[in-house]
Amino acid sequence: MTNNELLSAISDLLVQKLKAELQPIKDKMQNIDDRVQSVESELLNVDTRMQSLEAEMLNVDTRMQNLEAEMLNVNTRMQNLEAEMLNVNTRMQSLEDNVLRLGLCQENDILPRLCTIESCYTSTYNRYNSYADKMDTAFTDISLLKIVVSDHSERLQNLA
Repeated sequence: MTNNELLSAISDLLVQKLKAELQPIKDKMQNIDDRVQSVESELLNVDTRMQSLEAEMLNVDTRMQNLEAEMLNVNTRMQNLEAEMLNVNTRMQSLEDNVLRLGLCQENDILPRLCTIESCYTSTYNRYNSYADKMDTAFTDISLLKIVVSDHSERLQNLA
């Protein structure tokens, strides 16, 4: 065998030996490569989910800002209602005071006057009522007096 053939054989043996030794390393590297791809895929999935969460958080943030604006609006309306209620309470107090004064005026001024007017009308009615039956007689007497006076007037004119 020649040196070249010997070198070629040694070279082939070394290549085979290296291939045999390198195959488990290649397998492990392939396994690591597969795991890295799996991790990359998971990271992509996590990244997608994170983007989705960021979008949701933006949506929640927008809704919170809208709620804060609505709460400010509600607070403003509540303050307006409270002011109106204070105004209504003030007016109600004024009305109650007026009603109380009116009641006192009625009790102290109007009712005694009404009682006086009533007693005056009642006494006048009683007087007129007691003379009512005499009125028919008075009208009859007046009619007779007219006739007598007319008759006497005619007689006196005839004498004159």
